[in-house]
Amino acid sequence: MPTPSLPRIARTLFCLAGVLFLIAPAGCESTGGARPDESRLVDPAPIVERYNARTSRVTTLWARASAVIEGEDAEGRDLRERAEGHFQIVPPDRVALSLGKVGNTNLYFGSDDTFYWWFDMIDSERKVATVGRHATITPEKIDTLGLPIDPLNLVDMLGITPLPTDMGRIVAKPGPERSTVVLSAPTRRGVRRYTIDTATAEPSRVELIGPGGVPALDVTLSRYTLMKGLGPDEAPLRVPGRIVVRMRGFKGEIRFELYEPERKDIRPVAFRVDLLIDAYGIDALVDLDEPAASEGPEPLEAGDLP
Repeated sequence: MPTPSLPRIARTLFCLAGVLFLIAPAGCESTGGARPDESRLVDPAPIVERYNARTSRVTTLWARASAVIEGEDAEGRDLRERAEGHFQIVPPDRVALSLGKVGNTNLYFGSDDTFYWWFDMIDSERKVATVGRHATITPEKIDTLGLPIDPLNLVDMLGITPLPTDMGRIVAKPGPERSTVVLSAPTRRGVRRYTIDTATAEPSRVELIGPGGVPALDVTLSRYTLMKGLGPDEAPLRVPGRIVVRMRGFKGEIRFELYEPERKDIRPVAFRVDLLIDAYGIDALVDLDEPAASEGPEPLEAGDLP
């Protein structure tokens, strides 16, 4: 995986005038307690059953959201920037993260079952949509997005999609706390490792393991919050309110805060890139699946999306 381009990420959020501001640095999350024997295997079946019973209830997720980048820029200077917006998800592949000022969306990160996209509308005179297809996604293409995360990985890392039910594909070992288990399962691209609380079936950490066993993405989940919009006879259901993403090669982190999470109907247009291009008046389209020229893909006209 290539090193994410910090200057590009920083410039994208920095240009949100009136939205970006300095925030106090946050302390690192830590775990305590004696470390158990991690060489011992654990039966994954009951954990997977409870985990999947929980995730199957997250049929939609809507929340107010903030996205924060904190780390170092290319010159080693402190970088702390933030944008506000809304998070909308219909698992397993529909994502819509809109960021900007109140009543004015400047950035839009999303996907459906075929496409993923990044809209940069900071310059109202030159709104650009970068679009690609899940079937041909690569780390290099992900790195061209203003938020350099595979949207499908983002859904998985919220701990709201089911685990494989073929127990032969899952390895389970004792976790860092006595009440946790670490499950390793193959996914679309590599191996996903989940640290799950056995009492709640909620994950506290999700890792995407790359070549050589090194985490390409390392996500911690905390501040679990009760979802609104459940039926009167349903048991409570919680989702993470704080998501911290660390990427290999990035001296810092991306933090998401979710507020007032709710299960409710989400308008299909939120995940229709063709309709969104028209609705936001996109001026140019960059197709990441076109053969790359020496200076990168050329913008197409907005109506050229298949």
